[in-house]
This record gives sequence, C-alpha cells and structure tokens, in this order.
Amino acid sequence: MLVRDFLAKTDIRQAVLYMRLSNDRMEDPFCTGKPDRRYTEKEWEEKQVSVFSDFVECLLPLRPSGQAVPGEPGPEGAAFPACSDNVILGMRCLDFLDPGTEIVDLAVYVKRDLGGWKEAILADMRLPDPDTLSDEEISRLLAELHETDSPRIEDIPHGCAFEFVPWEEILGWEVDPGNIALCGEDAFAAALLEEMSFNGLYREDQDTRRAELDEAVQESERIKALPEEEQDGHFVKADDLFAELYAELGEEYTPLTEEEKEAERRQINRDMLQNRRLRGIYLGAYLGLSPENTGKENGDV
Repeated sequence: MLVRDFLAKTDIRQAVLYMRLSNDRMEDPFCTGKPDRRYTEKEWEEKQVSVFSDFVECLLPLRPSGQAVPGEPGPEGAAFPACSDNVILGMRCLDFLDPGTEIVDLAVYVKRDLGGWKEAILADMRLPDPDTLSDEEISRLLAELHETDSPRIEDIPHGCAFEFVPWEEILGWEVDPGNIALCGEDAFAAALLEEMSFNGLYREDQDTRRAELDEAVQESERIKALPEEEQDGHFVKADDLFAELYAELGEEYTPLTEEEKEAERRQINRDMLQNRRLRGIYLGAYLGLSPENTGKENGDV
C-alpha cells in the first residue's frame, strides 16, 4: 500500500484524537507550541480535525514533479508517484526525550537493505526483556553490544527520519498493513501526519525549514574546521539552552541533581535496550522472521 492510499482512507478525526491522547496538552496545528485559549476544548478539537483534513486533501493530488501545491488541485488524470523501494515502518517504543513514555515512532527503510540485516535483526529479537534485568546487567549488556556491533552503519539495522523529505516523494513510498496493525491504525496515522507536518502545513514552511537545516549543517561544518580551542565559543551549555527553551514556554527550568541525572541515565539505558529489542521484533515481523528461541517476544508488541 502506498502512503497516498493510506492517507486517502485515514480517519482524520481518530488520528487527531490520538495526537491529543498521546501528548500532555492540546497540540497546536500551526506548530506555535501553544494551544489557542480562544477555543473550548471541543472547538479546538474541531479546528484540528479541519486543519489536518485540509492538509491531507492538499497532499493527495501531489505528483513527483511538484506541479500541484497545497490549495491548488492537481490536473485530472495526473500520474501519482510510483511504488519505490522505500517502506515506512513503525514501532511502539520508548521516548528518549521523555524516558519511560511510550510513543509510536516511524522511520523509512530501504527494502533491499532489510533482507541483508536478517541475522542482526534475529539477534535483536533474542535480546532479553529489560524488565528481567538489573541496572548493572543492562549496563554490561549494552557495553557488550557496543563492542560487538559492526562499526559500519550500513551493517546495522536502521531507518531514517523523513520530516525534511518532499511530500511528493513520501506519497510514493510504501506502508505495510501488518506493521500498521501492530502499531494501531490511528496511532500510525497520527505519527505519519505529525512527521509530514513537522515543519509546517504549507510548502513555504517546508522549504524554509529545509533551507535552515542546510544552513545549520554548513555552519556546523565551518565550526568543526576551526582549531579546537576556538570551537568552544560557538557552543551553548545544555542547561543554558534548556533554560531558554523553558522561558519561551513561560516555565522555569531547574537543572537535575546528580542523583536525578543518575536515575535518568539508568532509565535511558533501560529504554535503549528495550527499543533495540522492539526494533528487532517489529522488523522481524515485517520480514516474517520467527526464530524458535525468541519465545513469547514474537507476539509481545
């Protein structure tokens, strides 16, 4: 199934409700980061449904040439993107930005690469459930995995984020019905809409964010080329950055204590191991892998 076909049949209202349920506050469809208090909760819900319905309606006519743009219908009979070798797969995993919290994460994979990763995927499927291990055992296992993993990224199962990929290209990628069912259709649709609207709901927003990313990458490369002693002046301390971000939200940032940092580190390690295990389970399910010694994990998704 193509992304375009999936979006065409998506229940936008249910996807928007999932976005609401999966976040601590009502999300702003215009990406300002602040819900508009002029609306009641029900009015806000209807506004989001309307905005994302219009967004999907504008996406569906898009073609690889980019001739159709939001607000302008594509020509009748226009050819839609052909199926590519890319497939978007999701998994229910733990959020590193909010340790211990479950999210549905999507990534795009190259199908021909997945077949070459079968042994690595099987190994990940066999990893123990972190709930059965102590913090010390998890730390040792992660260290062992780091030592034994191939140093070549192409040898390690991995997908890529796609929030900066042109919409026309994404519409021609595949999604897998079985994977969607494992994630939950509403959850998958919500994650897909969030990814595609990450930089805004209009083409000019997307173009602006891509240009900003290119500029940031170039600036980073320029800084890396400086002598090491000159590089420090171009970086910002994490606590200073967090304080600034919290201030923008009208909140006060309190740095973590050493005990809190250690507890967070242990939780992140636990989440890292669980996410690697889950990645193996979800990718293994897509490939039809079912090793006998994975036990109940094959259905534990």
